[in-house]
Amino acid sequence: MKKPHDRLIPDTRLLLQRIAVAAFVALAGLHAVSYRSPPDDWRGDYIATPQLQPAERIRSAQLERALERVSLSDDTRLIIDASLESALAQSLAEIPPDRRLPFEAMNRYRLLIEKTLPHPAGGEFFELFARYAAYRSAAGELLFPRESETLEQETARWAKLRALRREHFPAEADALFGREEALAEHMLTVRRIEADDTLTDTQKAAALEQAQSALDSRMAQFP
Repeated sequence: MKKPHDRLIPDTRLLLQRIAVAAFVALAGLHAVSYRSPPDDWRGDYIATPQLQPAERIRSAQLERALERVSLSDDTRLIIDASLESALAQSLAEIPPDRRLPFEAMNRYRLLIEKTLPHPAGGEFFELFARYAAYRSAAGELLFPRESETLEQETARWAKLRALRREHFPAEADALFGREEALAEHMLTVRRIEADDTLTDTQKAAALEQAQSALDSRMAQFP
């Protein structure tokens, strides 16, 4: 059964919690010798730097808000779904996509995540968080196109993005991104139908109705 990770508390307690988190982070920075080494299957780049740049510092408040969106099973395991993908995206929202987080920042994120979420969800979230950071860096303009696209360009971009997601999340991609991809494919189909000059208005209406029915069937697969 889905159990939302609810950490909404009164303002005073929230302030005290954030003060405690800030103190915890400061202590973590003093104990650098206790940092873990990057995992063997780490896909991103750890960059050892003596001091974090402003864009590389952790955003504890942003992370706390993101973790409130996480859902856990009865045995405190992560539920892999579109809400989890939203939480991962939100946790990195203030970090430029082309900025690779250094090892020190990644380790501080790990400490905060594992302190906030119960075991084993904390470790599971951080493992996905690390892969999501690497995926977002690799995706670049596939996620954030700078210019308007033709139908062919948008179709090609989504195909590359879909392949990249399955490279970084081979077991989780459908659960994390399936809903978004179904909607994107539907919109591409609609554009393709509307741009087809060989179809009559009646044929276009029928094709659009069929496309909507196909989308409804796909969306029903997601919780």
